[in-house]
Amino acid sequence: MSTMNDAAGATAAPNWRALLGEIGLTRMRLDEAAPQVYPLTIPHKGATSDQLAGAEGRLRHALDPIHRELLTYANGWSAMFVDTDLLSTEQLGADGLWEQTRDLLKDLEEDWPPGYLPPVDQLEIIGASTVTSDLFLLWTAGPVTGGGRPVLWLGAGQIVQQWANVADFMWSVLAYTRKTLDDVLAKRPPFDRL
Repeated sequence: MSTMNDAAGATAAPNWRALLGEIGLTRMRLDEAAPQVYPLTIPHKGATSDQLAGAEGRLRHALDPIHRELLTYANGWSAMFVDTDLLSTEQLGADGLWEQTRDLLKDLEEDWPPGYLPPVDQLEIIGASTVTSDLFLLWTAGPVTGGGRPVLWLGAGQIVQQWANVADFMWSVLAYTRKTLDDVLAKRPPFDRL
């Protein structure tokens, strides 16, 4: 399993306004460079204490502290990275995208060798692609690092990457978005057709 940072390099909760603002500015530049591929989206208004409590009630447990703090600044974000949505408090533990991705996760689990991933009941979906089977999962029983629990990226049913916590995951969203912008501006394949 590849990791963005090892436990010693894990990031505690960042200045969310600055990090989300930087992701947003990079998304604006992507929209300017390739609006037909990367239309601009922005984070939804931060969650209220009632919305957070509602999500925790449906999930039947407290949210990961770093994830909870992120939601107070961005209560969901459609197409936050390419075609991946950051789930909102209204989606966590609810019908719709949450249920669809939970069903997909259960189907995928049948094909995994024993011990490949933590049990599905310890994986909470925090982000999901609306086009592919990519899922971003918070391991609710995983080791606490930098104040939060690990995030796993599953693509095509396989682990693509793992981060120490939600903060590290969001820093990687910024890094991936910047890399995508660089590729678009340099017209590297497949962006040479734009």
